[in-house]
This record gives sequence, structure tokens and C-alpha cells, in this order.
Amino acid sequence: MAHTAAEWPPEETLSLWKGEQARLKARVVQRDTEAWQRDPSFSGLQKVGGVDVSFVKGDNVRACASLVVLSYPELKEPQSQGSRVPLALTVLPPAGFSDPHALGAGAVLQVVYEDSRMVGLKAPYVSGFLAFREVPFLVELVQQLQEKEPDIMPQVLLVDGNGVLHQRGALTEGPGHRGQQQMERVKSQEHLCAVVQLRCQKKEAPTALLNTGAVTQFSPRVGVYRWMRDRGGSPSHPHHPTLSLRSPEGFGVACHLGVLTELPCIGVAKKLLHVDGLEKNALHKQKIVLLQAGGDTFPLIGNSGTVLGMALKSHDHSTKPLYVSVGHRISLEVAVRLTHHCCRFRIPEPIRQEPEGAETKYMSPRRPRSTCRSRQAS
Repeated sequence: MAHTAAEWPPEETLSLWKGEQARLKARVVQRDTEAWQRDPSFSGLQKVGGVDVSFVKGDNVRACASLVVLSYPELKEPQSQGSRVPLALTVLPPAGFSDPHALGAGAVLQVVYEDSRMVGLKAPYVSGFLAFREVPFLVELVQQLQEKEPDIMPQVLLVDGNGVLHQRGALTEGPGHRGQQQMERVKSQEHLCAVVQLRCQKKEAPTALLNTGAVTQFSPRVGVYRWMRDRGGSPSHPHHPTLSLRSPEGFGVACHLGVLTELPCIGVAKKLLHVDGLEKNALHKQKIVLLQAGGDTFPLIGNSGTVLGMALKSHDHSTKPLYVSVGHRISLEVAVRLTHHCCRFRIPEPIRQEPEGAETKYMSPRRPRSTCRSRQAS
């Protein structure tokens, strides 16, 4: 029997949520803080976690909150007696992908811990405030693991949702002091980033880009050519040096969870959230078509001129990209690389793993939990 969702919160509650978001947002760290993040091969990273809240089919109130921890790249023995039997997941690098820091063939991600439970969502869904509906249950799962088995705490969490690619903040900011006219000129060139998407092994600068007078910067780890228009002066932004930017980044589920748990978090969304002028229009679809191999990316640049995330082709045979954004205590470059390394299929394994146990009888059988629910924004 389906349950009805909670009533729309009063303005007082929404005001409190806005204040709490602003307070927590000030604590978000968008840089690498751990030694393993600065190592090209992620040396020192041993445990990667994934969290998700899956709705029961046809029910907007009951859900299954899950935490999965996998070894990275391998743990010889399962560390949790109460956990499910470990499942070996061989992650193969995409065909033709030559990232020298990618996991080698036969590397194993192994499930070493999982906790999933049915919960009742008390807060209603309000666009921009999803964290207040779901994050308390995820924080509880992380805290219980910390208390019960601290030795297998994940060193990073992949979150089924968005980080700074979020409307709480992104819509409130405008372009810099050069004005909207210049913003349109800059954005008219931005499509070149997609046009020149090349496989990581290609180092030559494309003629089409050089003819624009742009300065190219190749990023072998991310696998894209980055560019800056040479207009003189010192750049205030890596892609649009002439813009004076404030703080357009939002504060999504991955940010919220990261700040509350103080764990590095990555937002991994399956759909593009339409914020700061980003939309799945013809140009965006063209960029997706130009993603040729697993690991190819293009930046998600909003009207503010800020790179809010990256669209990532996570697998050679995937036709839909993932939208990766910073949650907390990690850089966007490292977030994208790690997400790609965790992908055996389109969805990263820490998120894709379906819950097991009594709760799964309410879910669609043999399907990853990430496909059990439908959300409008995260």
C-alpha cells in the first residue's frame, strides 16, 4: 500500500533550511585534502564508499537507505562479520583508453561492507532541499559504521546526487563586471571544448582551436583540452579570465553529507540538473555525441562562467554521460578520475551495487538500486 508524502513545509521551515544550507556551505572545501588524492595512482586509497536512498516502487515515503564500502583496489579478507559475502568486481580499463594512472586490467573492487535499511521519509521533496529529506539517514549509516567497525570506514564517498552543481546558490549569482554581453561572447566559444574532445593519448593541439587565437592547455588526467581567451591581464578564472566571479556554486546532497561526516565526497548524477543556465539543449547533446571513449569529458560551465562539474563518459559503450561534481574535500579533477576508475559499467560500482536482505523484496529484482527511484533534482 502506497504512503502519501508529507505536506509542504511552512515558510518558517524553508527559512531555517536556507539558513542551515548557508552555514554548512561556508564549510565546503573544494580542493584535495588527503595524500592519496595527490598521488597519480591513488596510492594509499584502500576503501571507497557509495551511498544512495532508493524509493520503494510506487511509494514516495518509504525508502531504502544504503551504504556500501568496497576495497580499492583490493582487500584480501572481508573485515565485517555481519556484512554480506564479498563480491569481486573486476574493473577493466576502457578499450583504447591510455590513462597511465588508470587501474590495470584485473584490478579488483571488492564489497567488504554493506548496510541497508528501510526508512520513512518525513520531510517532503522540495527542489533544492533534497538533503534535508535524505541525508539524515545517510549520516546515521556512516556514524554507525564508524562506531561499529572504524577500521573499514571509507576514505571517500560517491553520492548518488549532486555536489556544487546545484541550484541553491547557482541561480542567485550573475556574470562578472564585464556584463552579460561579454558572457555571451565567452559562452559562444565554449562549445570548442566539446569539439576538440580527444582521447588521452592524443597530444597535438587541434587546428580548429588554434585558429580561434585561444591558448590551449591539455589535461592528460581529465582528457580534454582546456582553453583561455588571451585578453591580457591576470586570469581570475581558468576558463574565462575576464570574468569577476562571486560564489555561484550550489550546495547539493554530496556537499551536505561531506560537511556533516567530514569525509571527501563526490556527487555523481545520472541526469543534468538545469542550473545557472545549464540545460540539455542541442549544443549539450552535440557535446555528448562527441564523447568517444570512456574517460572523455567536457566541462559544465554555467552563465556565471564557473565550471560547476564535468560530464563524463564513464564507459566505452555508454551513450549517456554521468555528471560529476565536487562534494567536499576533493578537487574536480580527482573526483572525475576516481569516478571513472570505479566504473565497470555506466554507474560507479559503489553506487551501482544493489542492497541485499529483507528490504530488497520491495525493490525491483536484479536491478541496481540507483534505478529504483525517480528524483527530479539532487
